Amino acid sequence: MLRDVIRAIDYSDCAEIALALFCFAFALMVFATMRLSSRATHRFASIPLADTVVTADDAPAEETSDNE
Repeated sequence: MLRDVIRAIDYSDCAEIALALFCFAFALMVFATMRLSSRATHRFASIPLADTVVTADDAPAEETSDNE
C-alpha cells in the first residue's frame, strides 16, 4: 500500500515548488540588500579586514595599545 502511494506521487510538482521557494527567497535577499543604508554597507564590507567587528552600539573610538 505504501509503495502504491509513493509511486503515485508526482515529484515534478515538488521541483516546481522548490524552484518557486528559491526564487522567492532570492528576491527577498536582493530586496533586503538594496534597502541597506550606506553606513551598514560600509560596516559589513570592513568585517573581513578588521580585527574586531564594530557594532552599531559601539562608538568609533581610537584604539590605544599599552604594549608600546
